[in-house]
Amino acid sequence: MKRFLLCILIVVLTVASTLPVLAETLSQVQQDKKNVDKKLIEVKAEKKQTEELKKQLEKDKEYLEAVQAKENELYEELLNDYKQIEEDIRKIDEAIKESEENLKKQDELFKTRLRVMYKNSNTSGLEGLFESKSITEAIEKIKYISFISKLDREIVEDLKIAKADVEYKKQLKEEAKKQKEREIDEKEERLENLRLTSRSVAERMNEATATLKRLEKLEDELLKESRELTKKINELAKRQTYVGGSMVWPLPSNHTVGSGFGMRMHPILKVKKMHTGIDIGGKTGASIVAANTGTVILAGYTSGYGNRVVIDHGDGITTLYAHCSKILVKVGDEVKAGQTIAKVGSTGLATGPHLHFEVRVKGEPVDPLKGYLSK
Repeated sequence: MKRFLLCILIVVLTVASTLPVLAETLSQVQQDKKNVDKKLIEVKAEKKQTEELKKQLEKDKEYLEAVQAKENELYEELLNDYKQIEEDIRKIDEAIKESEENLKKQDELFKTRLRVMYKNSNTSGLEGLFESKSITEAIEKIKYISFISKLDREIVEDLKIAKADVEYKKQLKEEAKKQKEREIDEKEERLENLRLTSRSVAERMNEATATLKRLEKLEDELLKESRELTKKINELAKRQTYVGGSMVWPLPSNHTVGSGFGMRMHPILKVKKMHTGIDIGGKTGASIVAANTGTVILAGYTSGYGNRVVIDHGDGITTLYAHCSKILVKVGDEVKAGQTIAKVGSTGLATGPHLHFEVRVKGEPVDPLKGYLSK
């Protein structure tokens, strides 16, 4: 008999010693999952920002390509204008050369005529005049000589004017050429800046694409890790056997059930939804107690439940306490039936202060008033 009692004592001590280890392991795994989920949220946010950056860079690239195409078109026009000016200058140079040659020819012609007139005359100009048979003939000779001289001077003057006009036109063309050269230099500089900017945008797009690939891979890895941790938590949360005993009422100060288990019209969403627990009316700050002995496996905030606590009672049976104003336990804590674990509140999706209480068997919600709780 003593040996039997000793064996029982050893088993009890062994189980008692392993429970804290289990709770500690569960707590650590839940913290790991929390860290992974936090990192996952950060990765999703970074991924979204990178996607927005990539979209903006794509718009910038399209804009730069359009501007560059227009600038290239203007650059080609400038080059064509420059070529035309060079061609005009070439023609003007030919005209200047031609006018110089004409002026030279006319000058030579004038000198030749003077030499001929001199050779053909054995007398001086005055003697020629005196040899005239009449005054009229003398006057005619004077008029002829004057006409020839005047005509030569006019021809030479016209040629000088023509040459000066062509040289002036060349000067204008040279100034226009310099202006075009400046415009071409400016356009080339702008095109180079556009090319550099386009190259920078392209590099940033490549970086964004690479970052997105890296983030997508990291996101997949984190999702996989999160699922694995969830599975591990579920495995750790399963006690081998139910702790036993009946459940105590979770809100000692109030036994009024405002909304029961089952389909109902949601008070906020105004649509028919499954109510997975019961709502017990209560004042803000009223004590919420554990319905039975167990291990706290979840304690924190969610958007729907608000502040909530989940306790594992073994054999797949868990209880949930939601919309709390304050949580008094942490993950891994061992609690006893009737122990205060939280305070009544209206956090999450709630219309007023109350306790939303659930009983779940292997993750599926069941009616707490059918075989679990009694008023």
